[in-house]
Amino acid sequence: MNESMQQSTGKSNFIKRLALLSVAAFIPGFVTLLFVGLFIHRPLQAYIPSSWNDAVSYWHYIKSFSSVGFMNGYYTLNEIPALFSAVHYDVHGPLFQMMYGSLAHFFGWQPYSAIFYNIVILAAGIVIFSQLAALNIRQLLFLIAVLSVFWVIPLYLVSPNQEPVHLAAALVFAGVFGRLMFISRRIPAWGHALFWLFLLYLSLMRFSWCLLAIPYLILTSARISKWSILRSVIIGGAYTYGVMTIFRYIAAPGLNSIVGLMDTLSRSVWEGVQTIALRFMADFVLTFGIGSPEGLRFGNWQACIYIALLTILLVIGLGARRMARTHSTVGEKARTTLIEVSFHWYQLGVMLLLSWLLYIPNGYERVLGAHLLLSLALLIAARRERLVLGLSIALAIAVPRAALDFVHDYNADFNINMDQFQAASETLAQYMPYQVDAPSSWCNTVLLQLEHYDWHVIAIPAGIGVSFAWSFDKLPHQPRSRYVLATESELEPFRKAQPPVQLLWTGQLPDGLGIYVNESIECQHSTE
Repeated sequence: MNESMQQSTGKSNFIKRLALLSVAAFIPGFVTLLFVGLFIHRPLQAYIPSSWNDAVSYWHYIKSFSSVGFMNGYYTLNEIPALFSAVHYDVHGPLFQMMYGSLAHFFGWQPYSAIFYNIVILAAGIVIFSQLAALNIRQLLFLIAVLSVFWVIPLYLVSPNQEPVHLAAALVFAGVFGRLMFISRRIPAWGHALFWLFLLYLSLMRFSWCLLAIPYLILTSARISKWSILRSVIIGGAYTYGVMTIFRYIAAPGLNSIVGLMDTLSRSVWEGVQTIALRFMADFVLTFGIGSPEGLRFGNWQACIYIALLTILLVIGLGARRMARTHSTVGEKARTTLIEVSFHWYQLGVMLLLSWLLYIPNGYERVLGAHLLLSLALLIAARRERLVLGLSIALAIAVPRAALDFVHDYNADFNINMDQFQAASETLAQYMPYQVDAPSSWCNTVLLQLEHYDWHVIAIPAGIGVSFAWSFDKLPHQPRSRYVLATESELEPFRKAQPPVQLLWTGQLPDGLGIYVNESIECQHSTE
């Protein structure tokens, strides 16, 4: 009878856990669709990336990769490609579009497709975290609460950018470190290999994941000591330098703060230090919305939560440090707490400092979000329920600000003139065809000015790379791209150039943008 009751209880708990895990996995998608319905009042199929340049870029990268792989034209700033000639992508590198482009090749790619891929990727991260950290029913309830109010998710789950992948990765890393800290530090050889491959792939998408190399090396050491920590710092530093060196070869030069800073430091240490100091002072003040025309965006609110969490963790760490000196059970728990707090302080504190040095405050939800989610998930794994509850309330208070940011970021994308977009797509397919046998990838590239880097790019055929210039008169050389998309007045610098650029007008979009063929470069059409 007792055995039967135990089996019944075990089966009941399994069903409850499975049900809660399913809710946790798909609550981010539900909240995001709720945001679209409540604040945009438009069907999901109306979404066309337009207002955010990065979302436009990523969408077209994926479209091209899904169709032609690496054989697309160039995506660059000022037509300056990556040092590694096989990669035709700009400052973002090729790793993200390789992942989503492969999925899109098999499952299709529409302007609104990203949200479904994002929901599935994030759901997978949630499930992996829950399994690695062995979450019980109570912990799953806290995870659902956090995911329901973590407004970074709906702010990015709609668009075709990297953030959902990084949020999913944060949960996977939380599972790994939660297991190392609270369950077992024994990891099989295949587990180590899988971790380093995963970390390398993510690090080549975004440098900040390099931060996790050092704590992983420390926690997987046979014994944590000053020497093991020093060894881990040296190896982790070498790993980070290697990743950044590889990235400089596979990504074209452009608006990448850390690569730009490295270049500045290599030219002049003093100039680099001045750049760092000025950026730090400006961004530190803007963190709190002081002097910002947009006020306290959700990302700034999130940075404040960061600072509050670090303060609380400092208090917990100081208390654990005093108790860790004993050799009792209490002392052992305190040492585990000290490791946990040190990890949070390291990965949150360093990321916040890097944001002040290298990023812009109105994008903090983008770079800080994944690391905050990692710490929140790890706090759930550690059963710090009061702290998780307090942080969840703080995030919930930011609902009005998150809603405003959501409308600000997406309203225009859901209200594109669909007739005009369809007409532009048909016209561009006619006058800007992708050439399979082109003698150069520049023959499958279009050049335009930044102000047109919007829904027009989404209408461009797959395989055609999209290069942009701030202004054609600032292009450092004669145009290399086969096609130019511009108004008549924008072409004046090309006509005044010596020798003049030979541009042949071939067609026009409904909004007046002209389609020109650059006859100054040699490109034989296969149909000619």
